[in-house]
Amino acid sequence: MAEFARNGFLKGLSPSDRRLLEPYATLVALDHGKQLQEQHERIEYVYFPLVGIISLLAVMKNGNEVEAAMIGASGASGIAVGLGRPLATSRATVQAQGSALRISATNFRKPRDRA
Repeated sequence: MAEFARNGFLKGLSPSDRRLLEPYATLVALDHGKQLQEQHERIEYVYFPLVGIISLLAVMKNGNEVEAAMIGASGASGIAVGLGRPLATSRATVQAQGSALRISATNFRKPRDRA
C-alpha cells in the first residue's frame, strides 16, 4: 500500500511488519474536531495520519482539557493497544483536517498475539 510511505511510523517498519498490517489498513478522512478516542475508554482504532494533526488532550476531573501532544504524519494515535494497553490515556481529537490510515485495535494486535 503506497500510503504506508506517507506516514513516518509505518515507513520505519520492516517490510515484513508492513505486510502484516497492510491488509487491515483503511484510508479515512480526518475531519476537524472529530473525536477519535476518549480518555479511559477502550481504544477502538489506531490512526496513522498522512495529512493533518491529531491532538492528545489530558482531561482533568473538572472537565478542563490540556493538550499533551500533537501527532502528525510521523506518528500514530492509539498505538498503546499494541503494547497491551486497551484503554486510552488521553482524548484524541482532530486538530487539523486531513487523512489517515486506520487499523482496528483487534487487527493491530494480531501480529503481537501470534508471537
